[in-house]
Amino acid sequence: MEIRPVCNLSVATHAANLTKDANAAKADWITHVIAKGLTNLEALFAQDARATFSYGDTPTLADCCLIPQLYNAERWGVDYANHRRIQAIAEATQDMPAFADAHPDTVGPPAP
Repeated sequence: MEIRPVCNLSVATHAANLTKDANAAKADWITHVIAKGLTNLEALFAQDARATFSYGDTPTLADCCLIPQLYNAERWGVDYANHRRIQAIAEATQDMPAFADAHPDTVGPPAP
């Protein structure tokens, strides 16, 4: 999943520091990569619109990678409301203990 490594804060900060306006560059970098990645994933997941999760009716590694990226999307203000399959997958994982226990807020707020 190409979203994750590029949105790692240390990678984004380093890339941003190479520009004149580091904060704007970091936000542009991260929102661009997340939006593009989610759009591509939506197209993949739409191929099986009847599935509950990314690929079938049981969570897979794809779902374990997707849900943290939705947290990042929300954190950076990336709108994915028009991604119906991704919205449905997120809703399907909401009440699952494994996903709830792994939520970043269970260990505290993200570093600035």
